Amino acid sequence: MEACMLMTTLMISLLLVGESAAVKVYPFPMDPSDHPDYTRYFVKHPTQSTFGNTVQFATLRGFAIDDNSTVVDYTDALKQYCLDPQTSVGAIIWPTYSLLFTTNFNDVVDAIQSSDLYVTDIWGFVPGSGPGNGSLWRENFPQQFYPTYDALGYLESSLGEKWLGMDVGEQDGRYIGGYSDQMTPSSSSRQDQYINFRDYSRGMEDILGPKLVALISLTYPHYMIRSGLYTMVGAEAAQALPNSQVFYAFVRGAGKQYGVLWFGNVSVYNRFGYKTYPAAFKHVSETVSDLLAEKSKSGVQYECTSQNDGGPTCGTSLNLMKRLMYAHIMYGSSYVSFESGWFLGSTTTFSPIGHIQYGAKQFIEREGPQGVHSATMALFLDFFTGLCPPRHLYTGNHYRSWGNLPYSEGDYLADNVLRLVYPQYQDSSYFHDETGFSSPTPYGDSLDVLLSDAASWLLAEYDTIIVASNITGSLEVKENLEDFVFNNKGNLVITAGNLAQFSGGLLGISTKLLCVTFSAGEKVYLPNKTVVTEPNGMCVCDLSFPSNSSTIARLGDGTPLAVQLTFGTGGSLTVLATPFGLSSSVVSVPEDKIDVSYDTPYPLLEHVQWVINNVLTNAALFTSSSNLSIAPAYRDINVFNVLVTNPELKEQPFVLLSPQGVVTIIREILLDQSEKGQVGYLPDGYSGTDIGNSTDTTIAGGDTRLFVVSLSSSNIQLLPKSTPKPRPVGIALHLHRVKYSIRNEVLLRPTFFQHYDSVVVDCSYISGTDTALLMDERNWLKQQNITIYVDGSSSIDLFPHLRMVNNSFIAFNASMQYFLNLIAKMAVLGSHDVILSLHRVPENYITLFETLSSFNDTLRFLLGQAMTLGINVHIRDTLKNPLDTLALSGWLQACGLSEIKVGLNTGILFNKGFNSDIQSIVATQASFVFITAPSYDMFGQLYSENTPLAGAVISTQQQILGIITKICILRGYCPYSPTNIKYPLVLDGDYSSFDDEYLDVKMLENTLLGANFK
Repeated sequence: MEACMLMTTLMISLLLVGESAAVKVYPFPMDPSDHPDYTRYFVKHPTQSTFGNTVQFATLRGFAIDDNSTVVDYTDALKQYCLDPQTSVGAIIWPTYSLLFTTNFNDVVDAIQSSDLYVTDIWGFVPGSGPGNGSLWRENFPQQFYPTYDALGYLESSLGEKWLGMDVGEQDGRYIGGYSDQMTPSSSSRQDQYINFRDYSRGMEDILGPKLVALISLTYPHYMIRSGLYTMVGAEAAQALPNSQVFYAFVRGAGKQYGVLWFGNVSVYNRFGYKTYPAAFKHVSETVSDLLAEKSKSGVQYECTSQNDGGPTCGTSLNLMKRLMYAHIMYGSSYVSFESGWFLGSTTTFSPIGHIQYGAKQFIEREGPQGVHSATMALFLDFFTGLCPPRHLYTGNHYRSWGNLPYSEGDYLADNVLRLVYPQYQDSSYFHDETGFSSPTPYGDSLDVLLSDAASWLLAEYDTIIVASNITGSLEVKENLEDFVFNNKGNLVITAGNLAQFSGGLLGISTKLLCVTFSAGEKVYLPNKTVVTEPNGMCVCDLSFPSNSSTIARLGDGTPLAVQLTFGTGGSLTVLATPFGLSSSVVSVPEDKIDVSYDTPYPLLEHVQWVINNVLTNAALFTSSSNLSIAPAYRDINVFNVLVTNPELKEQPFVLLSPQGVVTIIREILLDQSEKGQVGYLPDGYSGTDIGNSTDTTIAGGDTRLFVVSLSSSNIQLLPKSTPKPRPVGIALHLHRVKYSIRNEVLLRPTFFQHYDSVVVDCSYISGTDTALLMDERNWLKQQNITIYVDGSSSIDLFPHLRMVNNSFIAFNASMQYFLNLIAKMAVLGSHDVILSLHRVPENYITLFETLSSFNDTLRFLLGQAMTLGINVHIRDTLKNPLDTLALSGWLQACGLSEIKVGLNTGILFNKGFNSDIQSIVATQASFVFITAPSYDMFGQLYSENTPLAGAVISTQQQILGIITKICILRGYCPYSPTNIKYPLVLDGDYSSFDDEYLDVKMLENTLLGANFK
């Protein structure tokens, strides 16, 4: 079914229906140590205290190295760039990888350490590029180099937390431009696209890691940093790359989701050249004509037509560099930097670039950090969406996700929402006047981008969420979104196409996606007697909603186009009846030309834009009647620092407004102005532009200003500090059927680490996988802090697979060889526990007593072999055992096999009764607890011990949860306690979907979280 769309710039009233609830502001900075994964991550993440609880600055992109591979004059370089108060532009060094291969590398690191400096993002890695005929680093830079363990180890041991990691820089862009189309088939599902991207990323992580820094050049920070190996994440702003505000909407959202701090970076490059100042450059007094005359004498031509052209007039303009750096400061970056060019040539004299960074550094030293960036809104995308900007540097294939897949309707919706929040973001780098690098912000620069694995506690930090892309309607996402609206009083906007993905809809509103197409020209009736005419066709779907819902957009015949359901004093769900808010057919084919705005073929419908605009305006803290960019940061109750920049090259009225109250400017914080009047202040070709002046009522083109303002309003609600649910300890998921690899099974469950810390894997995967892949799995599992257990019981059946009884020489020996091979591979995998079972008594020629005697011999043999490899042996209680739970435990004790523990099964315990005799063995003889429910046929006969817990009747569920609670008490520890966990509770149902898994683990969490089992 096609969908419908369009776009305008209406300013509307602040209310849709009734009174506007207070806008919610989260006033706390993101602290990685508060994140549930902080202790799980393989690499310890820095916190704000690592950076002295202030904003640091990065500099010194490389050292001078002579022909003998020796760093020369490094003490002078450190003094000039980092230590001399008159010239220092930062304490964080950002060098090239050539440093790693120098003869005096340790001496340089020692000098850095003794000067109390940092090292970050050692850069220059280009996957796939070899050294050619050159040496490892001196020729053909950059390339796919291999840092030595000694070098990385010395950085770690010498600098500790001030060593931030190797650069994985611009690699999401490089993937889209050079590697996504190497995937076969390239049209695979978005899940497969994600796995392919992670394979690509992991290739670099294995070479460069484990401590890494992500510098993105497209929009994939989430997919990179969730691996737990990245200490920092930032974006390459300016360059020939996407809009900086959109960059950092993704960066901040990813950082908050995965507990990673972010940094700011502004490039001297753009699509048409790079900015550099020669040693002979004269500050201020040198006019453009003087410069051109000097160039003519020297024969140097600074014509800025390609990225190879450099000079004072080329590259990113000084005004844009300053605007972006201060915006990155307002975003809460832990450090910020320009890419290069701080000094005139090789002198010690500041260039205009250096003056800006030096001025910003002095500003921070004087004023301190600027508060907590106020992101009241979030764009909520499906985890697997792989959204990229419509056009960008890396490929001529436009409107593609993952580099391979044409935009879906949901992707077009996401793009259109970003166009509303950051107008002309899609034009970034394609305009000579720098349009699109930094956009006007009609709702303030207050949007983060979250993926659908975001936990409920994080969603609660926002006032308003808009759902876009094509959402995978899992039960977990449904509950998180409903919790955001109903319990956390948030405002949610969703279209019918995504609403339909959730079984039963959301909060009583649903659709069957029975859609009708309307032609262009339909009138839409909105609140306050507003009527808009849709210039394009649209699809309208059925909506079922509670009677207390309000229709806020309708056709003339009463057909609802948008309904809103509010909850008490706060929280609202707004549903648009169109599948994705778009026009039902292509409106125009955009032109891919320089200095021509790149239109969308599927614009938002007028009424959809009206509704979204209204919702976003209600969530905005600060706006302006002019095309200004406004970035707010919370300082104190009703006090904000507000960065106001002019993204246009003309004077605009300076008007600061707020939908939430009356704005009073307390003071303007004066910033360094040294860049003004310098050659290169404006973009190449615009040096003669009249940009006006900045006054109390105007702001000059390209200018940057910072204000402390108060907001006299009771319409702001400060949210309490988030209390994330603790990460599980001692909860395992049984992966009965591993399709490709354990790693992929985990990756395809985006919220895995919110529920589990371990997995149980069937023996068939281990035995059928070669040792090289198992070693690779081991390394990844170790990095992710996942404990792995191996279950061999599924293959123990007497016939046709494995037997534990020695009644057939050929079959028994084959079984023993299988087990020996299995435990040898387990040792490679790093698994220390194998779970076995018994099986039926053979039909002929052997008694139960003889069978048990043979079992004893077999277990004794396997236990001895396993113990030599550090592997424990367990027997799980299962219906196919010839002994019940109590008899099995007693038999093991009688045989002198006390080292072998019993894995309990809650389905069997429920069926047989969890009596005092069974309880007596829990603390001493039980290990794993396999959580299942029993299933009975119409005759009351038990036919399955592996039914998901959620598949049982409520009374059975309650009794089994009671058994689990009692087991925890008897064992003396809780699965969510960080200590004393010996063996996990295992979700062992025969699950047919991720939703089935979620239902069981949610019941477990609701029962056990917060319980006291001491």
